[in-house]
Amino acid sequence: PELCGNAVDDDGDGLIDCDDPDCIGTAACPEDCTNGVDDDGDGFIDCADFDCAANPACFMGAPPLVINEVDYDQVGSDANEFIEIFNAGIDPIPLAGIALVLVNGSNSLDYNIIDLSVAGASIPAGGYLVVHSSTVTIAAGAQSIVFNSATNNVQNGAPDGIALVNLSADFVYDALSYEGQITAAMITGITNPVNLVEGTAATVADTNGDAGLVLVRSPNGADTDDASVDWSTSLTPTPGAANP
Repeated sequence: PELCGNAVDDDGDGLIDCDDPDCIGTAACPEDCTNGVDDDGDGFIDCADFDCAANPACFMGAPPLVINEVDYDQVGSDANEFIEIFNAGIDPIPLAGIALVLVNGSNSLDYNIIDLSVAGASIPAGGYLVVHSSTVTIAAGAQSIVFNSATNNVQNGAPDGIALVNLSADFVYDALSYEGQITAAMITGITNPVNLVEGTAATVADTNGDAGLVLVRSPNGADTDDASVDWSTSLTPTPGAANP
């Protein structure tokens, strides 16, 4: 019989592992999301399967996950940094394979990749996940990941960038280039260069570390694919809650 996971055509029918009907419905074969088959045998096919909620093939309109609020510069040492992710969709999104990527504008390479699945199995519809300094207090109910370092985790621009990516699906959900334009970021795990500028570049910035100033999507969760429209500044940080 076909052994589902050894990359060998064990039964000699020309089909290997999860391509073989003998493997359909086994734990070794996750849902494919595009083949019209209940690959994992849980009774749900393709985009109806929870395993496919994060797959770009199943999006209706804009991708549901967005970078929603950013505080990258404070007065003195940057000890209160945070980046907020928001699920603007109507379904939970599994976090397996999804990462927050910080990009250095001087060479267009990533300098930190943060696995978001450490915050939990999924982010609920309307939910927030905040990657933050240990000194930042986030709203009750929001998911949380604390930066490894106490200070200076997010570079201060001219330019620098952030991307929200699905490394498993080789897909970019959202991106932001601040204090300038990064149009060809090379992100580990993503095949092609990534343009971090959506539409027209955002002109908002916190170039002086102004006390309390943050970059926000306005209105909350808005994503028109034009950064100059979607992003503004606020003097009311709301990590883990809706932007004012």
